[in-house]
Amino acid sequence: MAKQTTQSTKTNKSSKTAKATLSSAEPDAATTVPAPLPELIVMGIDVHLRQHVVCRKIDAATVQPAQRMKPQELVAWVVKQKSQAKRIVCCYEAGPFGYTLQRQLAAQGITCHVVRPQDWDRHGERVKTDSRDARELAEALARYEAGNKHALAIVRVPEVEQEQRRLITRQRESFSREVRRLGAMGRSHGMSQGHEVSGRWWRKGAWSALSKRLPQHLRDLLEPLV
Repeated sequence: MAKQTTQSTKTNKSSKTAKATLSSAEPDAATTVPAPLPELIVMGIDVHLRQHVVCRKIDAATVQPAQRMKPQELVAWVVKQKSQAKRIVCCYEAGPFGYTLQRQLAAQGITCHVVRPQDWDRHGERVKTDSRDARELAEALARYEAGNKHALAIVRVPEVEQEQRRLITRQRESFSREVRRLGAMGRSHGMSQGHEVSGRWWRKGAWSALSKRLPQHLRDLLEPLV
């Protein structure tokens, strides 16, 4: 009876030891090491007024299919990517929409490049597709980040005040070009009707003298230009 008790005790000890060994071999869920984050996510964005088209590329993986989002939705989505990789970089082409998107993303700590536009139609298809442009931008940005600095031409983003001053200057230049265009149109009208209309004929004094010697139909043509 004593022998049986001793053997039973040894068996229980062995069982406990085995369980303890197995337990220690099982990973603790609380201490499981998470998978490492990707090094880089790049995004190419084709910018439009009401919606943007974006393609994402994670490290060396294939560029993911294009997604379409409203402007504010895209900004929020890009910001969420900060938790998905060690670095986030995106780009879009310079154009009529200026630097608004770049400034919105930069304010959220996102690196966003404005780049010089390129012709992505390498096969002569002559069909512009937003998805293709976004994909090509993402691929080019990945090459740029890998060290190929010729893959993209980065445009310097001006300060807000500097941009506003430029807008005023460009507006004045645009008006000056329009004045020259309308002046040439008036001279052409006069020439076609056998009358000399020269110099800055639209100015107050010049027009006062010119209009007196022009036939009525020609004055009617030039008056709107004045």
